[in-house]
Amino acid sequence: MHSQRIARIMLGTLTVAGIALIVRDCIVLPQSASSLTYLGAMFIVLLSPLMAWLWPFLERYGMNPSKPMKSAIGLAFAGLAFVPLLISNHMAGPDTLGSVWWLVLAYLLIEIGEVTLSPIGLAAVTQLSVPQACGLMMGAWWLGIVPTDDLARPGLRPARATADAVNQALDAWGEVRQAFPPHISAHSKEARKPCN
Repeated sequence: MHSQRIARIMLGTLTVAGIALIVRDCIVLPQSASSLTYLGAMFIVLLSPLMAWLWPFLERYGMNPSKPMKSAIGLAFAGLAFVPLLISNHMAGPDTLGSVWWLVLAYLLIEIGEVTLSPIGLAAVTQLSVPQACGLMMGAWWLGIVPTDDLARPGLRPARATADAVNQALDAWGEVRQAFPPHISAHSKEARKPCN
């Protein structure tokens, strides 16, 4: 009984200390662009329950958009994330700094796009994949990011980055083909079952 009380006190103390440190790091200390990288993860954690509630709520009233529309909404929000950066760039000058809140708004918009697009894409992959290769196809979803990362890397020629990405995709496709037993074709009933 006494040890449970001590454990509760220690847990409460650690929780209060953690909250105090988070408030200090997020609000009290001066922020720079490099110190705001935690915002992406924070916004995902805060927005995920909202999005998990939003889609069933819209479904109840017959207003739930289709998967392609949700993907378009996610991409639109990701694109809108550049608007606050553009505004901030025009407000800053040689003698003045831009406000850090523009960067916070940009992170918020891009993470709204991410929590809209990413789960919908993975859900579509699981519905369209054959059961034997569901995990592999979900990995291929993330593999699609590789060419964009290569193209965004400074100093890398786009032609070389694209060739490398195509080679990586072909290697992954070879692994996909090896994952299927020879008796399962893409047109068989077994292959068309969703992998839920």
